[in-house]
Amino acid sequence: MCHHAVTITEHEGSGLKMMVESDGWFVGIKNWKPENDLHNLDCLERHLLTDEVFILLAGRCTLVIAEKDDNDQLSLRAIPLQPHKVYRVAKSVWHNTITWPGVKLALIENRDTGVANSEFMPLDEHLRAELSAVL
Repeated sequence: MCHHAVTITEHEGSGLKMMVESDGWFVGIKNWKPENDLHNLDCLERHLLTDEVFILLAGRCTLVIAEKDDNDQLSLRAIPLQPHKVYRVAKSVWHNTITWPGVKLALIENRDTGVANSEFMPLDEHLRAELSAVL
């Protein structure tokens, strides 16, 4: 829908849909999809060139990040998102989101963020056990 100089869009399907693209950034809406369910999450990701921003609009979402601890081992942390607060994941930080049906997130990042400038780390049994422990 367009009202002169304002475009209004929405996304009711599953997963992420890019809603607005401008110069070097985009805004997307991310809804629940099976791959982001607690039992199906299979990896963490990190973006090498950009931060990523999440805003919980509705529903339930937990941001999972992995950081090196004092022993230089990856340690997981779970951050339950609160509605309408802005969460910035710094570039090169391992992360992913666990979502539940009914979730709606706003996501903002560089427009050219993708497989070519991101890395993915499979969740092995040890990390899955640690993830269950921090939730």
